[in-house]
Amino acid sequence: MSEVDRITLDPGASPVRDRLRTGSERSPMTPNQVSGWLEEHGPAIVDRWLLEVRARSHEVDGPLTELLSEFLALMVSFLPPAMGPWKDHVKPLFQQSAELYGNLAAFRGLAAGEAVEEMQFLREVLFRFLHAHPPQGAEGGVTANMGLRELLQLNRIVDEGVTFASVGHMDTLFFNLLHGTGVTREPEGALLGEIRKQVESLAEELEEMRPLADAGDAPPSN
Repeated sequence: MSEVDRITLDPGASPVRDRLRTGSERSPMTPNQVSGWLEEHGPAIVDRWLLEVRARSHEVDGPLTELLSEFLALMVSFLPPAMGPWKDHVKPLFQQSAELYGNLAAFRGLAAGEAVEEMQFLREVLFRFLHAHPPQGAEGGVTANMGLRELLQLNRIVDEGVTFASVGHMDTLFFNLLHGTGVTREPEGALLGEIRKQVESLAEELEEMRPLADAGDAPPSN
């Protein structure tokens, strides 16, 4: 039977489509592969995020820069496990860290929109890295391998960070207004030290969870 006869008898058949299907289809990345990509590029993502924050906030310097670096590193470290089966256990920690970041933003004298903008930088940096450093095996761009579900999940995580940073900022402003303490533009050493302790505490909680998540153990049921 000629190729023309085969096409006539089977309208759904297409030699071109058949050739495209062989060897050209790429399966979506698994959650573990997405987490691995985030782990690999995590330090560079933190550096770029901090650079964006410092470029728009002239008062970021000295001890505050060190604290912000630790803060951003903490929030980026939540992303890999948040893409896997442990996401429901990591999410509350990420939300707490974002809310604490909003607290610090208020103490720095930032407006609510500025606090939100700094958290939004994470989204920009992530998508820049996805474009510049596509996950291993992706051809012609990241969307070839990273599925829409994973992209939306990553986007939702950042959205939650934005929301809770805004909540933390508002809570701090309300507390200071209620107690008449005002807001300082240069957080003092004692305040920075207290916030650093909370950042370290959240990091310790994540580290306690990480070995189980890395080993592929199922998270405990609630």
